[in-house]
Amino acid sequence: MPKRSSAWMVISLIKPEAALRGALSRYFVEIPVHTFAGKINRRHADIVLEKVRATKGKAAIITAKNNEIGFDIELINHDNHTVEDFDGLMLISTKRRRIKKSVTSEGG
Repeated sequence: MPKRSSAWMVISLIKPEAALRGALSRYFVEIPVHTFAGKINRRHADIVLEKVRATKGKAAIITAKNNEIGFDIELINHDNHTVEDFDGLMLISTKRRRIKKSVTSEGG
């Protein structure tokens, strides 16, 4: 049986469910509120990632990866943001929101 390696992971949550915070606190250190970091083996990482991906709140997952910058970013339930790979550099793209101008009528 091959040995499973460990990987560094950072998970940041917005409006997390209490059960998810509890599950993450088993494997990670909560640095500031709703931000978890630590080294976790691959088997447990798969379990944790499945729980985070199923959350109703927003999440950002940063995992160690053997690429140019050394990590990968995944956004969960971020409707206006996407991760773009720009020549090996991970950038966060934000969709522009259309601003509706209110029409004011001047009585006169």
